Amino acid sequence: MGITVSKKVGKAFLRNRAKRVLRVAVREAKLKGLNGYDLILVARAKTPFVKSTVVSAELLKILRSGG
Repeated sequence: MGITVSKKVGKAFLRNRAKRVLRVAVREAKLKGLNGYDLILVARAKTPFVKSTVVSAELLKILRSGG
């Protein structure tokens, strides 16, 4: 799994918060058992301001729709 956050998200503390939110969302979604898949998460400008539970729910929804 890879997490990337560009400088367009904001200053360092916002980029670190975005990475933290994405890490917690993956942990909440229990995606550790995805063997054989590479997962790359790209943070957007609103990511630091969203709760990890919302991100986790959206992540699960996207993964289910993709099969």
